[in-house]
Amino acid sequence: MEEYEARTGREPELLIPDEAPQWLRQSLRWVGPSSARWRTWEGGRKHVKTLVIPSLRKAGYDDTCEGWGFVSPTALRWVRERMMDGAKAEHASTERIYISRADADLRQVTNESAVMSHLSNKGFERYVLSEMTMKEQVDLFSSAELVVAPHGAGLINMIYGDHISVVELFGDNVHPCYYAIAAGFGFEYRYLLCEPVGKSMRVDVERLDEVVSEAIRSLR
Repeated sequence: MEEYEARTGREPELLIPDEAPQWLRQSLRWVGPSSARWRTWEGGRKHVKTLVIPSLRKAGYDDTCEGWGFVSPTALRWVRERMMDGAKAEHASTERIYISRADADLRQVTNESAVMSHLSNKGFERYVLSEMTMKEQVDLFSSAELVVAPHGAGLINMIYGDHISVVELFGDNVHPCYYAIAAGFGFEYRYLLCEPVGKSMRVDVERLDEVVSEAIRSLR
């Protein structure tokens, strides 16, 4: 939209879903444009004089990423700076965090209590992101040094970190999108294949301990 405005001098309105979730509205407040230019859309047909459609900025195309390609690190850094400025990100003490999907319908860790028993001994705290505000999530990841998480949307928050190390847990579906983001930001990345349990997974805690210990050693 900003590129279009710079080229044409026009300020287009922004169409958003009629029942847009809170995270979307909060994100837009931080990155722009002003809410005075938002227009809700319930779907269906709409007549417009001029429709501006942005492209999805990619760093390349890869068939293993379900045809979407990898999101441009430059674009993600733009989002990072806008979001952190808008959130007035506050850096707390360095954190080691485990992201739980206990609130999700899939990719839960069935033996999460055993996982946390091991991780807490290494200084990890457990978080459920749906219970946190957008600002709390930005603050959390901007202070993180090591993140362990099942594959899921919450990992996009890694873009707010500095030199984060990531350990991603997979069940029966391995997807490289967060590896690509970590690589684009120069972050350490490791993964662990877990035993599928329906749509969830069971983590080999001894193997996880090895991978996390290796990640911790790399921080020094």
